[in-house]
Amino acid sequence: MDQLPDANVKQVVFFEEEPSLHQDVFAITTSAFTIEVSNKSDTDISGPIYVYYKTVEKDYFRGGITYRVHIPGIAAGETYTAYAGHFYGQESQVMYIDYAK
Repeated sequence: MDQLPDANVKQVVFFEEEPSLHQDVFAITTSAFTIEVSNKSDTDISGPIYVYYKTVEKDYFRGGITYRVHIPGIAAGETYTAYAGHFYGQESQVMYIDYAK
């Protein structure tokens, strides 16, 4: 049986609003080192748009780092492909999207 290491929390930060993938606005497709974000809305999003993701190992988030990719903006109905150097396909998970509304 795998034994989990001990961990201590030294700092906690809370969000003012619960983070979201904004699935009513964006569709996300991922693969190794790539995150594609499509604007499903009928409105251009001028940006910036940030997609946050973490590394997952055996159903646990590994390490304290949350990575992000920057997208300058996406026109209505368009798709932007972002290089995500720490996105390892199924070993990573998109956590939320933050964008200027």
